[in-house]
Amino acid sequence: FNQVNLAACWSRLGRIGRAEPDFEEQLAELRLQTLESVGEWGDHGLSNLVHALAKLRLSGAEWQPLWLAAERTALAQVSSFEAQATSNTAWSYAKARRRAPELFDAIAAAAPARLRAMSPQA
Repeated sequence: FNQVNLAACWSRLGRIGRAEPDFEEQLAELRLQTLESVGEWGDHGLSNLVHALAKLRLSGAEWQPLWLAAERTALAQVSSFEAQATSNTAWSYAKARRRAPELFDAIAAAAPARLRAMSPQA
């Protein structure tokens, strides 16, 4: 898979939800493949990834390297994120109860420039 395929896969998994008791074990190869390339992902794929991780409640020790890699990648790019990616990323880290103060500070610093592009959702 390339990064577009991986991001689409994670997005779909986030919509499907947890289906089986060994769900996390079944994702081991996908997790490793994603970890190898996530540093090269753009805002859309990255926000889809962390959104899926949060929705699927994937936060155990084996998931920490992926969360941290996604955080490092987001920190490097957050000033150029589109409004939706910014919102999804912030929501995802909050939903997963991830402590990422540098990321939240960077999102907060970038937010004023994006206020016009953001639209409220019901």
